Amino acid sequence: METQQHQGSGGLIFGAFCLLLLGLGWFFVPYLLFGYRKPHNAMAEARTAVGTMNRAQQAHMLELGVFAMEMNDLRTGINPETEHYVYQTQVLNEFAVQNNGVAKRKGLQHTIGLVWRIDELGTKGTNYQLCYSTQPTETALEPQPSLLATVLNWFQSQKSIVIPEGTVPTFDDIPTSPLAPNVIIPCPNGYTSLR
Repeated sequence: METQQHQGSGGLIFGAFCLLLLGLGWFFVPYLLFGYRKPHNAMAEARTAVGTMNRAQQAHMLELGVFAMEMNDLRTGINPETEHYVYQTQVLNEFAVQNNGVAKRKGLQHTIGLVWRIDELGTKGTNYQLCYSTQPTETALEPQPSLLATVLNWFQSQKSIVIPEGTVPTFDDIPTSPLAPNVIIPCPNGYTSLR
């Protein structure tokens, strides 16, 4: 009789051990499956945040007639700094604004956005571009390119402006007249469009 009782407690111990493993599995399996995706999730955070900033800038322009100068003016609830990114907005002129998601650590991609005014049959509107760097960052908080050079080069290629050789272009060289609605300003070199 004692032998049968001892075997019964062994099954109970084995069952408790299995439940313990199952409980630990529920805790560790999601970590093992999704823990490796953290850089991807961080980059998705930046793309979502900068895309939201672009949409908020579009709304700000349509409602108030100007682009928001500060992140707080956008009223998106996006923190200017998170674990992975620093977010900034920079008004280029009354024609365009640049929104940035600058990576804070190596291995992430920068995200930049541009919102500009358009003129559609006499009705004012906006358009946007959303870009991410094609290569992950090599160092934390490395500077992002200003879209100024990209915008100016694009206008020069369209024969909309002429910048004399030997001069340093500034934001004032960007035309302040709205563009046609079908015009899309390209991403800078080393960046890919998310449009």
